[in-house]
Amino acid sequence: MTVIKIDEDLANADWLKRRSDVALSLPPGTDVDQYLKDNGMGDLPIMHNPHGDPLKPVTSVPVPVVTPASEAIKAARAVALRERLAERMVARKGERALILKEIAQLRKYRQHKRDPRRFKAVYLPQEIADVALSGDFRRANRMVGIHLYKRDREASVGRLRDSLKSALIDLAMSHKGRKAASHDAFKAAVQAKIASAYSDAYTAGRQDYDPDYTTPTPDTGQDIIDARVAAAAVFLVTWADNLPTESDAATEQTAGNFANGVNPAYDNGTLDALTDANGDDGVTITWMAEGDKPCDNCSALDGQSFSPDELPGFPGDGDFGQDTLCTGGPNCNCGLDYSGPTGTSYFGSNS
Repeated sequence: MTVIKIDEDLANADWLKRRSDVALSLPPGTDVDQYLKDNGMGDLPIMHNPHGDPLKPVTSVPVPVVTPASEAIKAARAVALRERLAERMVARKGERALILKEIAQLRKYRQHKRDPRRFKAVYLPQEIADVALSGDFRRANRMVGIHLYKRDREASVGRLRDSLKSALIDLAMSHKGRKAASHDAFKAAVQAKIASAYSDAYTAGRQDYDPDYTTPTPDTGQDIIDARVAAAAVFLVTWADNLPTESDAATEQTAGNFANGVNPAYDNGTLDALTDANGDDGVTITWMAEGDKPCDNCSALDGQSFSPDELPGFPGDGDFGQDTLCTGGPNCNCGLDYSGPTGTSYFGSNS
């Protein structure tokens, strides 16, 4: 958003064209307006208003300027994002190789009918080892990237999720025993906590892959956060009504369900960062059912690939018992594998 001086409906097209030409010649990130000022070009000249007093001064108003320069800067930023993503993939490469090596070793144990209990894993997580021992080595390889991604996500939002759960439990416990008239205040307080946490989680998901991302705006994620908060708020009415007779254990469980919403919010931010870098056509998402007993819905989604627009949701989205995603709602333990145009996973899985 650039502030320039204009009249009611007249703009200096020649000046804008010259400004665009100059901006295209500058390195990405250059303050174009400051450069123009330093070189004697300055702001758009004050013009007379043909529909009013020709001597009336013109005020400065915010006007979005969409020019080839802004498109060039956007393209340059996408290149920088792809470079950062590549660096992150390289950083994972060593650990990924160690895990894949142990999967290969387990495969040899199975081929030679050796006792797998004699195998001592150092880097291989148990849930991946169990899949490998079942003989599904392709799936075990694909799980590696999701394991590394989930670990990074936990490092980014684990404390945030725990903090939100604790805050919601405190609010709920203080509300128990109060009259129904206080429900609105309780719901407003809970919704404010959820909105703040989901916003922080979404921001973390983007910043982990786009360090230049700052805070959500209407054009960069705020609508997504608002929709997530609105979906969660639907259940606040029932929670407020049930609190007077709800057990403390049930209250903690419900608070945990709301808190688990930071996981899909983070995932949503990650996907948006990937599409910023690679475009919608440059990202394919594959659903991976995980856990000891995935529900029928997740089992049906397992292995299916989607474009960003086709993805039905993120693991942990939705409510209990819904038709499309996990019937366990926010407790879903599935993962998503994000891959590029060549099929290479952004997070280190093998296809």
